[in-house]
Amino acid sequence: MSERDASRIPVLASVGQSIERSEIVTSTDLAARAAREAFDRAPRLADRVDLLTAIAVSFSPILTAPATAVAKQLGLRNTRCEVTTPGGHSPQWAVTRAAT
Repeated sequence: MSERDASRIPVLASVGQSIERSEIVTSTDLAARAAREAFDRAPRLADRVDLLTAIAVSFSPILTAPATAVAKQLGLRNTRCEVTTPGGHSPQWAVTRAAT
């Protein structure tokens, strides 16, 4: 087994959740709210986001670039944005790829 660089071990830096029961909001609004909560818990995290991945689901309204819309709401600059293909394995695939 090869030695691993301890400075490159993936860790979960923060989490956020958004629930809305009384207003009509878009899925990108909910995603941005959850990200803001995560950034509030880890204030220096927002400046270190290299890639924002949106998992392809039913977006409301249907957007061609939901990750870009979320990045814009969050004021993220120099962040690559992408959308996965739809599928049940897509969230785990995105996490595994990011950790790799």
